[in-house]
Amino acid sequence: MAAKYSSGVAAPEGRTSADGATFMLLGISVLVWGTGWWPIDVASEYTSPIMLAALRVGPTLALVVLVFAAFRRKLPEGRLLVASAVSGVLMFGFFQWVLMDSVVTVGPGNSAVLINTAPLFVGLLGFLFLRERLGAIASIGLVVGFLGVVLMVWSQVGDFPSTRTLVGGVAIALLGALAWAIAALVLRAAMRDQTGIDMIGVTVVQYASGSLVLVPVAFAVAGTSGTDWSAAGLWIPLVWVGPVTAVALLIFFTVLQRMQAAKATSALFLVPVVAIAIEIARGNTPGAVTLTGMFVAIVGVALVTAPRDALRWSALRASLARASD
Repeated sequence: MAAKYSSGVAAPEGRTSADGATFMLLGISVLVWGTGWWPIDVASEYTSPIMLAALRVGPTLALVVLVFAAFRRKLPEGRLLVASAVSGVLMFGFFQWVLMDSVVTVGPGNSAVLINTAPLFVGLLGFLFLRERLGAIASIGLVVGFLGVVLMVWSQVGDFPSTRTLVGGVAIALLGALAWAIAALVLRAAMRDQTGIDMIGVTVVQYASGSLVLVPVAFAVAGTSGTDWSAAGLWIPLVWVGPVTAVALLIFFTVLQRMQAAKATSALFLVPVVAIAIEIARGNTPGAVTLTGMFVAIVGVALVTAPRDALRWSALRASLARASD
């Protein structure tokens, strides 16, 4: 989920159909977000995870503010402003540190899958606390997704320096996914019954609140001596995972104006698929059982996030009939 670079909730529904250019823009966002784990892995050799998170989010805030000012967007007000700030601390503060730490601890492939289980937590917490109906297939997706995580983790016991390292890394990654889900639900609850929401304005508040917490904490905890400030291997990857991914977010908002939000966000389950493919290309191929667990988890997320209309049995039968013609 999302990966995890969007503001956490779908914008108001756009048009019900989209052209090829819209799908291409959606593909660009997915590819950019999916390629983020490799640069994080490279940059982590030159600094600590929490400093890496601060260097990613802090400077990117400037770009988002420039876009906000250039297009004269509108900041949220009232309870939506508060919700945006709270969700920003979780999404662009705590979550970003967890993302960097999980890449270092369990590797890019594992991190990409675990971090992107956030929609599973969104579905579960939405059902428990917001009385949101899941539906039969989404409920199956929850079970499948979490079983995939268990299979993925269980198959790697013994591959790490210690079981404690593996379990600890997995736990912190899932805690990050849970934090992202809570932030998404806080924002979703505040957006109920509101129209004309400017998602770029919401994102500015999120980046700002996350940066105001993360950057001071990073310098207080990690200091400056643990970072190789002159290393190109630090700054070049940061350009990709910072400003470039922020541009991908702005592109995604454009997609949401042209396509139904449910359809657009459902494609984000492909983000960890891209990340895993890159790791395989880098020579870090998971074992067969681990890879199976990864894709079972991804399938679970896909079932939870897919538009409900597309998962009705009648729609599935119609799709199969068209495919066989």
